[in-house]
Amino acid sequence: MQYIGIEKIKTELGTLECLKFSPEIKPGRIFKKNSKLYLWVTNDGNRIPVKANVDILIGSVTLELLEASGLKYKLGQKASYSK
Repeated sequence: MQYIGIEKIKTELGTLECLKFSPEIKPGRIFKKNSKLYLWVTNDGNRIPVKANVDILIGSVTLELLEASGLKYKLGQKASYSK
């Protein structure tokens, strides 16, 4: 998995600061030879995946989280790990 950087993205949950990653995928029946999968995870105390995007042979697929409940921290709130 490759870390790309920090990016602000607009989602159904609002504009969120996210960590962007690119996990390794194997080309084959669905993915093109040079396909990249991108995954956005909130840069807060929850670290939940909110969006994913990948190119496939016939186009692209985008997944987006529409609702989140029962979170330990308010969405977008930085966590303090010190005691």
